[in-house]
Amino acid sequence: MRKIEIKNIYEIISLHYWRTNKIYNTILLFLALSFVFLGCAMNTQQKEPESYINKIGYEIIYTPGSLISGFVPIDINSISVEESLGITVKVTALEQMPENSLDPIESHTKMILVSPSENPIMPITQLGRGSRIGYIPDADKFINNIAANNDENNIKFRQFQGILAHGVTTSFEFFESKTINSEQPEGFGFWIYLGTQAKKETEADILQGIAVVTNGKLKRKINIEQEGSQNENKINTELLGNEQWEKITETILLGDFSIEVNKPIGMIIPSPFNVGKAKAFAVTIEVNHPPDEVTSNVSMYADSFKGLIEQLWKSEVYRKSSQINKPDTAFLGIDESIQVLRFPTNRRGVLLYFSQKTESSLVEDISLSGSQNVLEILSDTIIQEYSSGLYKDIQALGWMLERCAYKVLVEMLSSDSTVPELESVLVRHTGEVGRHVASLEELVAASSGREDLHSRLIKENIIYLEDMSPASRTRAFEWLTSINKAPDGYNPLASLKERRDVLDSFESDSN
Repeated sequence: MRKIEIKNIYEIISLHYWRTNKIYNTILLFLALSFVFLGCAMNTQQKEPESYINKIGYEIIYTPGSLISGFVPIDINSISVEESLGITVKVTALEQMPENSLDPIESHTKMILVSPSENPIMPITQLGRGSRIGYIPDADKFINNIAANNDENNIKFRQFQGILAHGVTTSFEFFESKTINSEQPEGFGFWIYLGTQAKKETEADILQGIAVVTNGKLKRKINIEQEGSQNENKINTELLGNEQWEKITETILLGDFSIEVNKPIGMIIPSPFNVGKAKAFAVTIEVNHPPDEVTSNVSMYADSFKGLIEQLWKSEVYRKSSQINKPDTAFLGIDESIQVLRFPTNRRGVLLYFSQKTESSLVEDISLSGSQNVLEILSDTIIQEYSSGLYKDIQALGWMLERCAYKVLVEMLSSDSTVPELESVLVRHTGEVGRHVASLEELVAASSGREDLHSRLIKENIIYLEDMSPASRTRAFEWLTSINKAPDGYNPLASLKERRDVLDSFESDSN
């Protein structure tokens, strides 16, 4: 068709050429042919295959532990090829955002973390708005179907191979490869944590599944007068009137997606980039058993497994070399979890998580048996106390949690309302002292830590063994017995002389 058009144009121009001035028409001929070839070139450029997906850089990172637990040391020598899993990720760029495909990511969201931000826990996704996720029957068919309404050249995808190992987070990160500065590039990715091999609900297994991560810019309102000139050098953003572009990382924890063999997962993620034609990316995740020795994928799997082991060894060497300056790894994730206490539906679970992390049976009892009102008061007290910034290790955090718990219990039991479940919690943890909240309050205030408070409670309950009330003596004796601190031969219902003789003997032995 194009040859016919060129021929017709040439004949018309040639005829005109011989009927008029040769020099003048030579110029016309040159211009006409230039327009023809320019149009052909433009048409060819429009048909050039879209190669934007090939401009995306990527990185696969392996880290011991999970997103919430932070770095958790593992025995690298115990990781074997046979017990690992292979993961195949396919990514393609889309020129338009698909509609009505998969589930909105909000319907599967467990928690949204944002950093850096004054509000690290967000109720809704911002960068990831419009993202979708769901199980799919076939990865290749999903990509072909999802790209059906896009440029046919966009169906081309890139494929990446990785390894999943128990107790290790595998991260796939995609970014603009042309980024050369030291700042975190705009991009997207996801983290997958397989969980410990024993399948136990340990602190590292709080996140066992997928987290979708997006690095990008977000507009926020600013007060230019309040910012002042002294902060101008600190703002690495573009100012638009009273708006500022702020670079953030948004992490969406998905709560109900399990990682299973032969159960592919599809995702649609809006493009965080401001260049190119891509409006979104289609991503598929496939998990499979290690290949048999007779298959052609053995060599590729071996290379991926080798990369996993090398990265884990490097992280272990780095951890040991920086152990002196390294913060308490058990404390990682606490900042974000504290903020989650602001949401009523999450309080019981977070308090239970704190109790297990700090080995606080008092907080555990309250989280399991306390009413929503009790949980709200306790959560508000913890958030307020934590905001002082004095708690940067797990021991200090545990003592702070228990002090807050005792404070709330004392205040509620000192009021006119009767809360039987709270009274029983105090008696279980403090013995007869829990029946006298004023004395308990003084003991907590005078104690320097959990061990100091425990020692004081033992002394106070021993004193109550001499109380005139049989009920008081019995409660104190039963509590001391539960921690193996009761005097041998003591009977709270025996005569005064018998009790006195036992206590005198116990006192002399203690001295």
